[in-house]
Amino acid sequence: DMKPFEVLFYSFIGVALVEESCKWYFVNKVGYNSRCFDEKYDIIVYAVFVSLGFAFFENMLYVFTHNSVSLAISRALLAVPGHACDSVFMGYYLTVAKQASLLGNKEQERLNKINSILVPTILHGIYDFCLFINKDEFMYIFYGFIIFLYVASLVKIKQLTRQNKRLYRNQLKKEYKNRLKNSRMD
Repeated sequence: DMKPFEVLFYSFIGVALVEESCKWYFVNKVGYNSRCFDEKYDIIVYAVFVSLGFAFFENMLYVFTHNSVSLAISRALLAVPGHACDSVFMGYYLTVAKQASLLGNKEQERLNKINSILVPTILHGIYDFCLFINKDEFMYIFYGFIIFLYVASLVKIKQLTRQNKRLYRNQLKKEYKNRLKNSRMD
């Protein structure tokens, strides 16, 4: 049995930081600098898809290792949506970072890129700590946290949905006008 501090360290550093860093690497490498990332909502979609792929492989390892149908069901209902919710926050902060970048605000871009890994890691760490500590009172916290995580994720999605505009609106307008102007000259 691990001591509470060891469980805390393992939950936040050994699991949450490692897993969220892996997901963040792919989302940042492929999505953040992609020209296709032109809507504020796009990077959330990329992040959630990366997390679902990650959750699929993680769940296969758990289920085949433990050979348990009940584990498969509980992970499908809790772990998969948990990974997706963590990634909503990752995508949200990467979107805010991209907006700052387009406005030339390097400090805000850097801060929000840090938040894009820090916030999901904290959320994931709380989730894991409540499970790994293996005490009844933490299960109540866990279920309350799950409700909070789902609601907070929906709030973040709604925030971006309400203001979903093209990130490159001005650049796209200029490109369109130039193409239109060039086609008239031909």
